[in-house]
Amino acid sequence: MDFKTWSAGERLDADDLNNKFDEVVKFGGDGSDGAKVVSSNENLDASGAEVLIKNYSSLDIQSGFTLTIINPHANGTIVNIKVQGNVTIAGTIDASECGAIAETPSYGTIGYLEAGDTGAVSTHLCGYALNILGKVIKAIAGAGAGNGGAWTGVTAGGRGGGVVIIECFRSLDFSGDIDVSGGNGTSGTKPVNLKGGPGGGGGGAGGTAVIIYNTLTANTGTITADGGDGGDGGPGGYGNSSVAGYAGGAGTNHQTLGGGGGAAGTGGAAGTNGGDGDNGENGRVGSTGGTGGTGGAVDTTTANGRGGGGGGGGGAGGEYYIVINTEF
Repeated sequence: MDFKTWSAGERLDADDLNNKFDEVVKFGGDGSDGAKVVSSNENLDASGAEVLIKNYSSLDIQSGFTLTIINPHANGTIVNIKVQGNVTIAGTIDASECGAIAETPSYGTIGYLEAGDTGAVSTHLCGYALNILGKVIKAIAGAGAGNGGAWTGVTAGGRGGGVVIIECFRSLDFSGDIDVSGGNGTSGTKPVNLKGGPGGGGGGAGGTAVIIYNTLTANTGTITADGGDGGDGGPGGYGNSSVAGYAGGAGTNHQTLGGGGGAAGTGGAAGTNGGDGDNGENGRVGSTGGTGGTGGAVDTTTANGRGGGGGGGGGAGGEYYIVINTEF
């Protein structure tokens, strides 16, 4: 940006104010990435970045086509789309499973969610903040779910949902879809003989979607920020002596903005079925928690069959909001 130094006696007129105001205001960006039209399915590559910022002069995602976020960071990616002009979303933005990978914390503009077998908790502030005139838009990616236990390796938990923030400096016309849901946990499969059933992976927490606009043409679209379902526990293996199954992975929380994750189901004791995982809680703005996985069944081919694995817990629902700009 070029700055003008005013001298005594010079006149400040409306053109000077208007031209410099457009340069100074951060909301809506600078348009440096040009006009964006999505008229066929295409990918937006995050290239492993925690924060991806695009500066469009206008955005038009046409009906029937999808802009898919790919290659997010292992802790989740925030996609901040700044638009100087009008925003039309008749198609789809897909940032599902763009949060943290299994058993990995997720980052956002207000803190992070710590992943693990027992789910996630909100803790301290992280380094990045979407700072416009000293204010912060609250958003956080979904944390990765707990993995299910197994006699060898793990049963993978679901990845959390990503973050999409859209700044519309002019008019918003939203009739399409935005998806920031968490991923489902993997179900356990019947192990080799003499082994207990593996636990199901937990469901990843839903992410966050935010649209802030200055004027509204239409707001009839759908945002999905649901938690992933927990995977089912695997059945126990065949054998002549009893072995307990393995516990499922916990669904992750999104408690800063959404609901709590479901608890893992416990592995069945020798000769018993595994426990079901708990459902995740719903987010605060209509997003739905994932369904807990069903515990695996005991092997009944012998009197001392192996125990079934526990079901994975469902992931928590995330949050979304679409609001008029009164702050930036």
